[in-house]
Amino acid sequence: MFRQARLKLTAWYVLILMAVTLTLSSIFYAGVMRSTKQALLQHNRRVELRLREVRDIPQPLAKFQDVINQEAMQAVRISTLTLLGTINLIILAFASSLSYLLAGVTLQPIQAMVEKQKQFVADASHELKTPLTAIKTNLEVNLRNKTLSIDQVKAILADTVKDIDALTSLTNTLLKESRYNSSVKTEIVNLKQLTETVVKKYKVLAKEHNIKLETDVQDITAKADKASVEELIAILIDNAIKFNKENGKVQIRVFMENKNAVIEVSDTGIGIDEKSLPYIFDRFFKADTARTKQNHDGFGLGLSIAKEIVEINKGSIEVTSKLGESTTFTVKLPADSKQPLSKLQ
Repeated sequence: MFRQARLKLTAWYVLILMAVTLTLSSIFYAGVMRSTKQALLQHNRRVELRLREVRDIPQPLAKFQDVINQEAMQAVRISTLTLLGTINLIILAFASSLSYLLAGVTLQPIQAMVEKQKQFVADASHELKTPLTAIKTNLEVNLRNKTLSIDQVKAILADTVKDIDALTSLTNTLLKESRYNSSVKTEIVNLKQLTETVVKKYKVLAKEHNIKLETDVQDITAKADKASVEELIAILIDNAIKFNKENGKVQIRVFMENKNAVIEVSDTGIGIDEKSLPYIFDRFFKADTARTKQNHDGFGLGLSIAKEIVEINKGSIEVTSKLGESTTFTVKLPADSKQPLSKLQ
């Protein structure tokens, strides 16, 4: 599909460019011929004046001048058309190659987006198909059982409702990720206020898991989308609490580094094994080892959404981890250039 689109776009580029060059060539050709004709007319006048002054020059030479003029015009016409034809052929060859490359560059982001959407649909379909099949099978099997009691039916319905709630949560998460695939509104965001707001929301959850939240947040502003950055911080803190150890600690830092606003979330949790690190931002990926041996709700979409948020805000995200000891996520966002110089250094 994209190959055909690339060829069509190349053809349009070449067509437009050749239309411009042919128009300019026509104007140039008309100008050359006009200038040549005027030059010959002036030459003819000088010859006529010379003939009138010099009486001994034969009169037939004046008539022969018209033949010379016609041959000169024809020679100029042929040489001009040859030159313009050669130039246009060179431009056509060069334009075709350049247009093909330009069409590829133009379509590449669109192709990447389409491939990403196709992968998103495929992944979502796969993740939705499995629980839906399980629900359907469970209901069909129990419908054939004519000895079910009221309590058993209620239990089956309760399990079904629980599965449907999980599917609803998954659907909402997928919709959230698709939203972050599009553009966002950039504004000046106070990261200190935003981080403190998110941390406040997670204090209850941290207390339930006996996790201590520590903050070291500088008063820094960044150029980003406020709602998406708030979601990003929430995802990182939620993961840090979820995959932490009993009586563990989560440290949230915000500081400046090389004119970037840095958000760092560290935990003293179960860590991530080295083999899984390159894939933790992939959609629906769940790391092996301890992170999947514990019972944690989730679909493996949180870090995928986090990466989408960082990318649309023109930042970067990195992770370092020691299995069984700690994990640190470091996010860098473009800082507000109007901050005091002491913070930017």
